Amino acid sequence: MPPENELLILSARLTLTPEESAALTRILEAPLNWSEVKEQSGRLGVQPLLYKHLQQKPYAQQVPDSVLKDFQEAYRFQAMRSLRIYAQIIQLLEAMNRASIPVVLLKGALLAKWVYVDTALRPMSDIDIFCREADADSVKKVLFGLGYYQQAVYNSPLHERVFTLKRHMPPFLRERAVPVEVHTNYSKSGPKGMPDMAKTWEKAVPLTLFGAPCFRLSNEDLLIHLFAHLAKHLETSGTALYWFCDLYELTKLIGSETDWNSFHGKATALAIQNQIGRVYRFMEAGWKMEQGEFLRYSDLAEKLADNKIAFQHRLFCKGFGRKKELFDYIHNLQSLRQAGEMGSRLYFLGRYLIPTRENLVSRYNIPNKSALPFYYVIHPFVLLKRAAASLIYNVFIARRS
Repeated sequence: MPPENELLILSARLTLTPEESAALTRILEAPLNWSEVKEQSGRLGVQPLLYKHLQQKPYAQQVPDSVLKDFQEAYRFQAMRSLRIYAQIIQLLEAMNRASIPVVLLKGALLAKWVYVDTALRPMSDIDIFCREADADSVKKVLFGLGYYQQAVYNSPLHERVFTLKRHMPPFLRERAVPVEVHTNYSKSGPKGMPDMAKTWEKAVPLTLFGAPCFRLSNEDLLIHLFAHLAKHLETSGTALYWFCDLYELTKLIGSETDWNSFHGKATALAIQNQIGRVYRFMEAGWKMEQGEFLRYSDLAEKLADNKIAFQHRLFCKGFGRKKELFDYIHNLQSLRQAGEMGSRLYFLGRYLIPTRENLVSRYNIPNKSALPFYYVIHPFVLLKRAAASLIYNVFIARRS
């Protein structure tokens, strides 16, 4: 592994063991392409973490002053950005509490404060919250009341219900604010159907964030959610290094308090054992993660040598995320199971291939309505072309890289 990549992986943790400190010293003593380090660390979201480690006395003298200053600026920028985002989160939570709507904070909105403590160390590009399906319309009203809006145009209420159930509502946008994504389910369906969200809410843990009451997922649900999220991005659109840091640090924090039988049962029900095994092998290689409860999944993943190749490719191959369309289409077709009876499924598929006028205009940003017939003709071919390009990339390029 190139020393630049090794440095980035080593930075994706909050503290260094003596062995990791020695490895960092060894890497810094070698000639490094600092331009590459800055570019990749920015793309992978670890510049604040790099600054946390490199500004310490044993290492700072081995880093060019201009590079250390750039990382310091990145840290300060993220610190200010995190302050603004948490002000946005508090406003959102207070509004939900006034409306008596319980919400769970997911991913960065929770982890930046709870796990990282220093919120500047964990970048956030949006705010993810989880609500009960019965509260979805009320959540939308609250967000609209706060000045948010949505741009996505669905083909029908059926398509909105199905896609929202499997993923999240279309992002809620507001000027000078990060998007808010609202989920009514924290994971995709498995062989036994959708996870039991009622039980998820029963086990949700109440907490207070800057004086605002909210919830987090139970230890088991939280780990399942983060494993599934990371595995999905490894397979489709590439990933950020701080997502590995999330799992690594969270497991250290809550591992001894986790109901592992419940975790294993949820993993089996959702059929994500392979994904957990793959992520675990990556973390075993890059973070020396030694959590015995994950060992049962390690044999389900590829050999470690193969994983190192896949790991480097999915992390450090620029442009990997542009070739994920095939997976999106497969997931869309899998959504047919949630559409209902045969008639609803046929309607769902038909509208996917032949969208409504509003959906077509939104999808292709058509400035002239007279061009609509042309887009109706080319739309199926655009879907086919993107799926074929994604298939070629993933079969013939990504797997051989």
